[in-house]
Amino acid sequence: MASSLTPRSPYQKKENLGSLRRGMGYNAPPRRNVLSAINNGGGANAEPAPSEAGSEAPAFEFSGREDVDRLLSEKMKGKSKNDYKGRTEQMSEYIKRLRACIRWLVELEDGYLAEQEKLRGQIDSDNARHAEFEAQLGGALEELKAANLEMTTRCDSLEESLNKEKADRLIAVESYEKEREERESAEASRDVLTVDLERVTHEAKRFSEQLKMVQDTNKRLQEYNSSLQQYNSNLQADTSKNGEIISKLQREKSAMMEAMTNLKDLNNSMKNQLDSSMSSQKEAIRVKEELRKEVECLRADLQQVREDRDQSVAQLNTLTAELATYSEQARKSSKDSELLRIKAAAFEVCAFSSFG
Repeated sequence: MASSLTPRSPYQKKENLGSLRRGMGYNAPPRRNVLSAINNGGGANAEPAPSEAGSEAPAFEFSGREDVDRLLSEKMKGKSKNDYKGRTEQMSEYIKRLRACIRWLVELEDGYLAEQEKLRGQIDSDNARHAEFEAQLGGALEELKAANLEMTTRCDSLEESLNKEKADRLIAVESYEKEREERESAEASRDVLTVDLERVTHEAKRFSEQLKMVQDTNKRLQEYNSSLQQYNSNLQADTSKNGEIISKLQREKSAMMEAMTNLKDLNNSMKNQLDSSMSSQKEAIRVKEELRKEVECLRADLQQVREDRDQSVAQLNTLTAELATYSEQARKSSKDSELLRIKAAAFEVCAFSSFG
């Protein structure tokens, strides 16, 4: 964040001080270069310039504005107008004290200016650090927003996959119910066919017994044929009738055997259908179990994604709060800098007014 303070030009201060010194008839010593050294980035430990006479002036102590006001309000006393030597010595002493006062004020101003520059450098450093930290927080905020967007997209994709799996599961359940109904229908048909098969088998057995009885009768008739040849003419009608009955029974037996063969084929076909239905049922159960496991995995992933999203939102809120805190600190630093600038301006006004 850029500094809100407008730096004051040091050249205006030099011109004001120079005009004040010219008005007082005093040439600024080289030591006044400390102010320009501070403004140009130099240290405060500049070497003091030698005095004009080549020796140090007598030390005069000034502890505050009262001493300066006392020196400025001091009047010449005890010397007559014709005592030029005494007046000269008195004026020389007064000028030395004025020089010491000006030197003290200049050094005090240099100290204040150095402190002001130091504070300004600290403020600029704090502002740069705050700006860098705000940039870092902005980058982290953008990254968290991107991660939150990615998590939201992934959550939507997982929800869509879950809905699709639910639809597939419903289709599989409907298919299973349909196959179960077909299996129950096949089992019912099998029971009916089993009953019919038992009935046909019983009838075939009964016809076989009748056929055996007829064959036995025919055998007995053939045995008695030789002895009853004389009765052949009388029994010819009975024999032909029995032959017709045998032929009819043979035809009925053939028809029953064909029906039994068809029933066996139908029974085998129904058995194959039942086996296929059982296999389909087992496959449907296996698919249902796999879908259930996959749905549980998807629910776990969805729960994890929701927890990650909540954590990202919490981090985003924390970083937003920290950013607001640092912004508040930056505003406070700007206010403190403005107060320091106002104090420095007030000090300059006081210093210029004291020279006036």
